[in-house]
Amino acid sequence: MSKRATTSQLDTERTDSSIIRIPPHHFIHVLDQNTNIARVEIGPLTYIRQDNERVLFNPTRMTMIPPRHYCVILNPVVRDDEGHVQFDTAGQAKLRHADLEIRLAQDPFPLYPGEEIQKDVTPLQIVYPDTALRLQALLDFEEEDGDKRVAGDEWLFEGPGTYIPRKEVMVLETIKATVIRENQAIRLRARKEGVDRSGVRRVTGEEWQVCKVGAYLPGAHEEVIDIVNAFILTDKKALHVRALRPFRDAGGRDRRTGEEWLVTLADREAHIPSVAEEVVGVVDVTTLSSRQYCVILDPVGPDGKPQLGQKRVVKGERSFFLRPGEHLENGIQDVYVLSEEEGLVLRAVEAFADTEAQEEDDEEEQEKRGKRAGVQRRPGDRWMLRGPMEYVPPATVEVLLRQQAIPLDENEGIYVRDIKTGKVRAVIGHTYMLTQDEELWEKELPPNVEVLLTSSRDPLSGRSEREQGLVGGPRDKTRVVSYRVPHNAAVQVYDYREKKARVVFGPDLVMLGPDEQFTVLSLSGDKPKRANVIKAICLLLGPDFCTDIITIETADHARLQLQLSYNWHFDIKNRSDPAQATALFSVPDFVGDACKAIASRIRGAVASVQFDDFHKNSNRIICSAVFGFDEKLAVRSSLRFGQNGLVISSVDIQSVEPVDQRTRDALQKSVQLAIEITTNSQEAAARHEAERLEQEARGRLERQRITDQAEAERARKELLELEALSAAVESTGAAKAEAQSRAEAARIQGEAAVSEAKLKAEAQRIEAEAELERLSKARNQELNYKKEIDHLEVEKQQKLADIESQRFKQLVDAIGSGTLTEMARAGPELQVKLLQALGLKSTLITDGSSPINLFTTANGLLGAIKSTLCGFSLLAPRTAAFIQHESAAWNIQSGLALEKVIADLTTPKGTSLLYRLKTNQAFLELCVCNMALNTDANAPTAAPSVGEEEEQQQTEQGTNPQPNGDLGHAPISSQPVKTEQVSPPASESTSAPEGPTQLDSLPKEHLTVIDENMEISNGVCSVAVDTSPPASSRSSPPRQQHTKQSHAHANGHARLGSRSGSMSYAGSPRPSLTRQPSATTEGTGDGPKPNDYLVLAILACFCPVWPINIVGLTFSVMSRYSLQQGNVDGARRLGRNAKILSIVSVVGGVLLITAAIIINWGFILKS
Repeated sequence: MSKRATTSQLDTERTDSSIIRIPPHHFIHVLDQNTNIARVEIGPLTYIRQDNERVLFNPTRMTMIPPRHYCVILNPVVRDDEGHVQFDTAGQAKLRHADLEIRLAQDPFPLYPGEEIQKDVTPLQIVYPDTALRLQALLDFEEEDGDKRVAGDEWLFEGPGTYIPRKEVMVLETIKATVIRENQAIRLRARKEGVDRSGVRRVTGEEWQVCKVGAYLPGAHEEVIDIVNAFILTDKKALHVRALRPFRDAGGRDRRTGEEWLVTLADREAHIPSVAEEVVGVVDVTTLSSRQYCVILDPVGPDGKPQLGQKRVVKGERSFFLRPGEHLENGIQDVYVLSEEEGLVLRAVEAFADTEAQEEDDEEEQEKRGKRAGVQRRPGDRWMLRGPMEYVPPATVEVLLRQQAIPLDENEGIYVRDIKTGKVRAVIGHTYMLTQDEELWEKELPPNVEVLLTSSRDPLSGRSEREQGLVGGPRDKTRVVSYRVPHNAAVQVYDYREKKARVVFGPDLVMLGPDEQFTVLSLSGDKPKRANVIKAICLLLGPDFCTDIITIETADHARLQLQLSYNWHFDIKNRSDPAQATALFSVPDFVGDACKAIASRIRGAVASVQFDDFHKNSNRIICSAVFGFDEKLAVRSSLRFGQNGLVISSVDIQSVEPVDQRTRDALQKSVQLAIEITTNSQEAAARHEAERLEQEARGRLERQRITDQAEAERARKELLELEALSAAVESTGAAKAEAQSRAEAARIQGEAAVSEAKLKAEAQRIEAEAELERLSKARNQELNYKKEIDHLEVEKQQKLADIESQRFKQLVDAIGSGTLTEMARAGPELQVKLLQALGLKSTLITDGSSPINLFTTANGLLGAIKSTLCGFSLLAPRTAAFIQHESAAWNIQSGLALEKVIADLTTPKGTSLLYRLKTNQAFLELCVCNMALNTDANAPTAAPSVGEEEEQQQTEQGTNPQPNGDLGHAPISSQPVKTEQVSPPASESTSAPEGPTQLDSLPKEHLTVIDENMEISNGVCSVAVDTSPPASSRSSPPRQQHTKQSHAHANGHARLGSRSGSMSYAGSPRPSLTRQPSATTEGTGDGPKPNDYLVLAILACFCPVWPINIVGLTFSVMSRYSLQQGNVDGARRLGRNAKILSIVSVVGGVLLITAAIIINWGFILKS
């Protein structure tokens, strides 16, 4: 905040200060508070603010528009035909409010009060080749070529070119050319009625195509809809096309709306659909092999129209395209190849004569009779063809199904139903093929039977399991149902049609007929028994057991729960007897019935017995109750159920548990008492046995202790003997062992040293060999590398030399030896002729700031060589940049001959500077022409005295310092002068004994020097030729300065003043062109001073457009001379001509230089 406040304060102080220094190319707006009118003040200027004036803003830089740029000004000022700003009666600049002005490249200009920059400086839009701008007129106007545009008109600005914007025109879009390649087209649509580029009249919305290969730039009223690619047609692809409207196709046929057709390779190789065509799709070729066929629905007839509702069979080998409207029925189908075990069931769709059928007679009859002439088939007839054969059904035959013989084992079968009679039968044990009137029949079974048949549980091993087990896959219902009856089991099958049952005993295989079903057994299971727990197909005949839990009550009301297990089996005397076999399945749940009967007998027997008696005699009571007594009052061995032959052979009592708490407590007390008695007796016996064992153990321990002491004494004795022996051995063997160990260590150490020395020698040898090999390989690789590098360098230099020689040869051939000779001679010859025509002996031109010693130079310059220029330098630091170059051969200041310079221009580096050298040559001619004007003056101007010259120089240095810090420019020339020339001051001169006497007879010449660093009007200063010593050359000649106020400048803004300086010496043949203060020139200050455009003319001389720029410079000098003579109208007319010629020269020079650069780069890139 503080920094911003400080900046604002500084700006306020600057605008409120009384003295405001306006730098060059800056301006301010000053408001007169009395009249409320703002005006523009332009720098460089030191502006003194009046009390009634206020500066609106700090000095602001002018708007600079570089070449090829523009800006848009809002509310521009009004200008007259000559470009001067118009002011109203109050002195305020007139504005075109709400109007726009597009300003192109020009000198920097200020903004007048009210003007605004709507669009900043922007580069001009370059329209490249094959590109255009679609423009729209916003206002009615007339173009420079005379075309009248009405608001709303649209047109194209086609490239290449630079688009100059106008305020009346708006750029809608940039249109790029569409490149049309081979087998491509672009589809166009007309935005409005007009004529296309082909000259065809188009209406709004009309579409057409352009197929010409190349770039197509659509017109202003055309739009590109799409790029249409051609469809490449081959022998495998065709194009299905539909007409959108009536037209004539590429083949010359008239097409109607909606008509469809195929375009194939026979018509053309590539097809680009027109705007009246629609591509329905790409049709692939239909190829049939020798084993394939197809049926075409709605085939196209010979007249080209589809035959709706018809069919056509096409057999292979063949390739064809489906025409529009045709389609295949079931696609491409294989020919039916039937083997001996295969057949086809056919049905006639239409009536026809069948020639494929054969009589099913004996082979001998077939040989005799052969094939029949044909069997008449009616619609709906069914028949069957058997193999082996190949068959392609005609269009009137429908293939219902393909039959194949079903191989059957002796234990396999299928169910077959006659579709005419409906009779079902089972075919078992042989291979069978269904006829045309037969079909496979599916046999349905109850769900529980399906589960039992598909279950993986074994009826024998898994009989105690209650889960059904894993269920297999679905059953083939057309196959005969079979069941393998296990050993010692029986299965009952019931035939519902015959109302009979049959029993099959295992092991055997049961196969059901079409009307047979299994009898499913539903048996009781679990403990206690529950009904319908076990489902089974086969009945196990035993022996087996079953377990049941029953509850009984004794006479003293003790409720007990018994778990009993019964052993059972079926007793069948004769299995072949159908009556006995059927009796097995007479009781549906034989397990439940047997368990209930036995339980009732046990309950009746126990109900009359006390609990204690039952507890003691439970087995006898239960067995007698179940089996009963025989005639001898003995318990029977089994219980037989006569209805189905079930026999119970034994009963096992597995557990007896009381049901009520009282009975359980009494039983527990009795059991505890018995346990306690048993425990006490066992405890006393164990105690006695423990005491006996303890006494025996103590005796054994005492005896063992005595034995151990004797053994210890014996071991102590042996220990003492061994200690004595070891001491003796130790004393005698220590020295011997030490000596042996030392000898062994020395031997080992010596062997190790020898081995180490050998290994080190071997290692050094290996290292030396490896290093030698490495160095050898490194040297070889280095030598090879050097050889390759030298070889590549030699090839590179050879190729570069060849390329350079070829390029130089092509360059010389392109330019031509004659052209080079003429170019080398043109400049020097022209200079020599001009100098001869003017009577000049020699000329020297410098930048005006570097001193030159003329003592030794004059002798070389005099006696000019007519064919060359002896020496020249550039005019200013900026001008020197045109001819400076990297090569020392281009140092023009060293005095090289012009022929040598032009010869150097033939090199690649010098070719691009040829135009610049010609520019400087033209500038020399300009200087010579201006010098000729100075030499023709009639009235000489008296030279000022030495004191006046010094006073004037001090005044110039104090009031008008140079931008670069130099105090002035010294005139640098070398020409003979007369004795009347004013000598320099004694304080600044050096001794020159032979100067005045040797040059008295030489004529005096004038030379005009143009310097860009001088701050005089248009940079022109007329100086006298001087051959004085260097000291006098370094002194500034006398100049006269004149300052004059002007109201307007050439670009339309105010100009404070201009300075023009000249100096001349007595004896001049004509007066100087310097403007002298006279009554005539002072009297013309009321109107705008005419501009001579001398600076623009001098700049135009740097462009290679001769002699147009020379003529423009001549008109500019003549304009200035006319103004000095008082002829204002003549000066304005000559200045306008100089302006036009200079602009033409600048534009032409820029174009020529650009073309030269492009051509030069083209040659470089091509080389």
